[in-house]
Amino acid sequence: MTTAVAVLSAAFVFISPAAAQWSSFRQDPQLQGIAKDTLPKNLKVHWSIDAPDGVEATAAIKGGKVYAAFLSGDLKCLDLKDGSELWSYRSDPDAGPDDFAPGYKSSPAVFDGLVYIGDEDGVIHAVEADSGRRKWSYQTDAEIISSPTVVEGRLVVGSYDNNLYCFDPASGAKLWQVETLGYVHCTPAIDRGLTFIAGCDETLRVINLKDGAEVAAMPLGTYLISSPAVRDGLLYLGNYRGEIVAIDWRKKKNVWTFQGSDRELPIHSCVAVSDDRVVIGGRDKSIYCVDRKTGEKIWSVLTRGRVDSSPVISGNRVFVGSSDRKLYEIDLKTGEVLEEHNLRNSVVASPAIAEKSLVIGTEGATGRLWCLGE
Repeated sequence: MTTAVAVLSAAFVFISPAAAQWSSFRQDPQLQGIAKDTLPKNLKVHWSIDAPDGVEATAAIKGGKVYAAFLSGDLKCLDLKDGSELWSYRSDPDAGPDDFAPGYKSSPAVFDGLVYIGDEDGVIHAVEADSGRRKWSYQTDAEIISSPTVVEGRLVVGSYDNNLYCFDPASGAKLWQVETLGYVHCTPAIDRGLTFIAGCDETLRVINLKDGAEVAAMPLGTYLISSPAVRDGLLYLGNYRGEIVAIDWRKKKNVWTFQGSDRELPIHSCVAVSDDRVVIGGRDKSIYCVDRKTGEKIWSVLTRGRVDSSPVISGNRVFVGSSDRKLYEIDLKTGEVLEEHNLRNSVVASPAIAEKSLVIGTEGATGRLWCLGE
C-alpha cells in the first residue's frame, strides 16, 4: 500500500510541542535510535520543501521547530507546523545565495539553545537556535561527516583528519583531541562517561570522556562506516563485511555475529536497539531485525534499493528509508510492511521522530525535505 505524496494542508492538525524531542542524529548519546514519541496510525504529508542539492543529514526536532542541514551548505530552522523558514545559516557566511558553500552531511545537534554541526570543509559550527547567528566555530583539517554528540558538558565529534575532538559546548574551547589511524567517519556514542568510536582504522576505541585518555582498543578486522550503539554495556554495529555484531568491549570479544547476505555487501546504516531487538539496513537492499541477546534473525524485508538510511523505532513500528525512493513503515514484531511512502527520490537520510511528526530528506538535484504526521 502506497501513500500518495502530496501536501495535505487542509487535513493538517498541529500538535503542540511535547516533552519528546529529537535533538541529535540518533536521538540519544547512546545512539540507540529509539523515538520517545509515537506517530499517528495513518501518516499523511504535512508539508515538503525543496532541497535542490539534496539532504543526507538527519534533522533535529525541538520545541515546535525543525533544524535541517542541506548539501547546499544551508542550515535552516523551520516551523514544524508548516515548514516555513524561520532563519537560514550558511556554512560560508561570505558566500552569496548562488555561490558554493560547503555542504552538510553531518546532522545537527540541538542543546541548551545552540545548534552544533560540521561541514565538508571541516568546520564545526555552533549557531544560536533562536536566531541563526554564529556563536563559535572551529576549523579541523578535513571534512566532517560525523555528527556531534553532546552530553555532560562535552561536545564530541570526529573528523576525516583522523582525529576525535572534544569541546566545551558553550565556548568552543577545545578540551582534548585523540588521533586515530584512519578517518573518524562515525558519530561517537557516549555512555557512563565513556566515548565509543569504530571506523576506518578497523579498531574499536573506548575513550574517557573527561580527559580523552584511551581506556581500551579492540581490532575489528574490517572497515566500518556504521556508528556504534550502546545498550546495557554492549556495543551493536554493522560492518563492511555485511555483518551485524554485538561486542563486549570489556572482554574484547564478539558476543554474536549475524551475516545478512552471502555477498558480504557493506553496511552503512546504523542500528536501532530496543530492549530485545536490533534493526539495521544493508547495501544488499534488505532491512534486518535480529534478537538482541542471540543475534538470531527474527525477520527481514527486501527493498528495491540499498538501505543506507538508519532505522528508527517508534512504539511498535520501524521507519527507514531506501534508495528505491521509499520510506518503509514496518511492524517491529512481525516484519510486516505496513506502508511504503513514496518520497520520489533516493533516501539515505534517517528519520527524525518527535512531536507526533516524522521529518526526513531525500537526495539529488530535485531532493526535498518531508514532514509526515497526523
